[in-house]
Amino acid sequence: MDPPSERGIDEWRLGVATEVRRARPDEIDDVAGVLADAFADYPWTRFTIAADHHRLRVRGLQRLALELIGFDHGDVWVALADDQMVGAAVFTDSRAPAPESVVAELHERSIEFTGDRLQQSIEAHASIAGLLPDRLHVSLDVVGVRTAWQRRGVGDAVIGPGLDDADRKGLPVRLETSAIENVRFYARRGFAVTDHIDVGGVEVWAMLRTNARPPR
Repeated sequence: MDPPSERGIDEWRLGVATEVRRARPDEIDDVAGVLADAFADYPWTRFTIAADHHRLRVRGLQRLALELIGFDHGDVWVALADDQMVGAAVFTDSRAPAPESVVAELHERSIEFTGDRLQQSIEAHASIAGLLPDRLHVSLDVVGVRTAWQRRGVGDAVIGPGLDDADRKGLPVRLETSAIENVRFYARRGFAVTDHIDVGGVEVWAMLRTNARPPR
């Protein structure tokens, strides 16, 4: 991975209260809490994770992904405001993927969180496996903002350093989303829809950002 972006750390701010920086490994529970709050009612999450104790399941799954992939094989950015973590984003680089053994462990340990949605979760993930671009890229694996802080620019800020890093690498950025409002959000930030599928009644849009940002 490239070294931390000093511009990302110093310049991605919202007013005087909110700033974005790389997460520390000892903040894993806080990051998982932010993502659990953001994704509790997300269409894909509701479809692939059991309804009973849903928020706890989502938190556990997010923590597992952070433990195995995010902190060891990716870049985890967080937004802070009023002394609390309000947003988080995880980027990974296809040039430095997690080992197959780690990916296999993630899949195996994820089963405990899916509950009675295991089979449809397996089928749903198989359906989107072909949406990955056939070239080197950066993945925006996940981005979430606490519900109380949404629509206040936190999402924009927390993905900023990762997009800047991708620009410096000269790599496109890809993602998937199952919320139409997210499609509009990302389109305003240079992403274009490359594919659109229906997975058991849940729509999934694959998006790619190929143009670098104008110099800041």
